Amino acid sequence: MNTIHPEQVAVFNKFRQYAIEMHGDQMYGDQPYVSHLDRVRQLIVEFASQDECDQQSLEMLAIGHDLIEDTLATHDEITKRSSLIVAEAITLISDPVAESRAERKVQAYKRFTECTDKSIKQIAATGKFADRSDNFSSCIKDFKEKQNTRHIKKYLKEHREFMETYEPYCILSELKDCLNSLYREALSLVSTFEQNNKDTFKPMNGNIPKEV
Repeated sequence: MNTIHPEQVAVFNKFRQYAIEMHGDQMYGDQPYVSHLDRVRQLIVEFASQDECDQQSLEMLAIGHDLIEDTLATHDEITKRSSLIVAEAITLISDPVAESRAERKVQAYKRFTECTDKSIKQIAATGKFADRSDNFSSCIKDFKEKQNTRHIKKYLKEHREFMETYEPYCILSELKDCLNSLYREALSLVSTFEQNNKDTFKPMNGNIPKEV
């Protein structure tokens, strides 16, 4: 299993520390936010190889993917600490400011679709798949421990449009398989839970979201 070259480790570590500082005291569930960033990065490490992708950019994106959306970090600052392609990819997958989550997603999907730089879209979409995989994993764990369906239902309902937007540009097939497996597990858990509670969960207006 490959990772970034030894001479690039120092650059990566400095960028990771920058991300930790910018996220400050933010939490992901009951853990420091860096725990989520590290897990997203680990998914990239697990499924990527140097001969098929720009793994350094993917790992940098994984650690910094929420910088613009959730902190005061800027495109210029991220570029200086990583690279232009990483900054562009992070910007591309960051939700714009809008009144609701639904509207933010509409704008984000539109912006991604309209982007004409394939290499940036590939880095961005692959990072997005790793991020969503960890989102699902965390929600499944939370559901099993606390029967909390709020977040898991949110991601299930978004799955079809998410896949239609990002799947064509995700360059790691095993990462796609990982997300689909987590989606199926989440859907099964929630469907069983709702049926046992005499209710029926509808992922997308009664339609089953797209899988690959």
